[in-house]
Amino acid sequence: MLKLCFFTLLSVYIEPSVQLDLSSIPTGGQIPLDDLWEMGKETYFEGDYATSIKILEKALVTYRMMRHVDIACNRKCLNANINKDLPDLDFTKYNDLFVLGNLVAEANCRKLCIEEHPYGVSAQHRPSAKVIEAFQLRQPYDFLQFSYFKTNLIKQACQAVQTYYQAHLQDQSTLNNIDYYKTLDNVTDADFKDLEATKFYKYFVAGVDAYTVKNYKEVVANIEKALTEYFVDHEECELLCYQPFSHTHFRRFYRALAGQYMDYLGCCLSCQDKLNPVVSGYPVQKVVARCYAYLQFAYYQLGKVQMAAPCAAAGLLLNPDDVDAQKNMKFYMESASQNNLSASVHLGPRADAVKFHKHLTDMLQMQKECNEVFDDGDEGTVDEIEDLSSEHVENDVLSDLNEQIMKRIEDRLQNI
Repeated sequence: MLKLCFFTLLSVYIEPSVQLDLSSIPTGGQIPLDDLWEMGKETYFEGDYATSIKILEKALVTYRMMRHVDIACNRKCLNANINKDLPDLDFTKYNDLFVLGNLVAEANCRKLCIEEHPYGVSAQHRPSAKVIEAFQLRQPYDFLQFSYFKTNLIKQACQAVQTYYQAHLQDQSTLNNIDYYKTLDNVTDADFKDLEATKFYKYFVAGVDAYTVKNYKEVVANIEKALTEYFVDHEECELLCYQPFSHTHFRRFYRALAGQYMDYLGCCLSCQDKLNPVVSGYPVQKVVARCYAYLQFAYYQLGKVQMAAPCAAAGLLLNPDDVDAQKNMKFYMESASQNNLSASVHLGPRADAVKFHKHLTDMLQMQKECNEVFDDGDEGTVDEIEDLSSEHVENDVLSDLNEQIMKRIEDRLQNI
């Protein structure tokens, strides 16, 4: 179990001695995101709404650039391997050393990727966690919607307030603002657009709208695209969970690495909630299973039963407690012979659903196993009597590392 956690740490981003950064390139007068955010709020509270708009819009662009770098470099370096950088080192007997080497290789890969990326910058421009959270919660749009209103940019105000509302459904003042804007001349429902909506969201809403009017061809076309985009969004959400390693607790080295990885797991497992779309003011839960439910019914209505059945099985796989999914699957199994459904081909879930389900299941299992091995009981204290096995492992690893380094130095000296 311990080895499983450590080997999966290959994907953890550990910060090297040189601080790494994933924000946008400083070109000339580039202003860090933290400063833009503070300046935007300051000018807003001073009543300089036109200037506040310019600054906050620039901050949003900077934030999107930073996310682009995060995703690109994390994807590129996900499978970094120490053997590629140091092919002459033999890690056969040193599994733990190999894991740590991969962590260093991954960090180095990201450092180089960021430096070479058109949007990459130096470490001092990396925004604080507090500012990143503010942008994740779409707080700039709350300032922008009022600033747009005060500068008579009503259409933009409608878009900004709708964008903010999508992440703050219970905010009554936001609802009041939306109701007020709807009373203004020349304002229509079409003006209330979510500026942060993904392709998945747009296709999903279009598919639901088509389902409402029983246009099943459009349901299939849009929901299939929505699923494809959702899997991309989910992957990118997980890639954004990789963060620079930082010591915030007094822990042993291995336990600190495991804690960092467990934070990463928790972040990844929250991606489903983060990606749940909000339709007509209500968040859609288990949206992937819902997509398969729409598809199975639409395919069935189009007479494509052999395509409908695997969608029904996929929906049941991802939401086994859904009574409707259970009934649908039972129907397809009972009518298999008359619809020429093969148990091995048509009555199993679609491959994309199986892959997604396995990925989530593996992460949940890893989280469970890591939780069983590690806890936070050692933070801040050092007991006089304790299990020193992890300390011995660390000492062994450092000893192995030192031995290999010394050997390489000796080899170089002999060749001089």
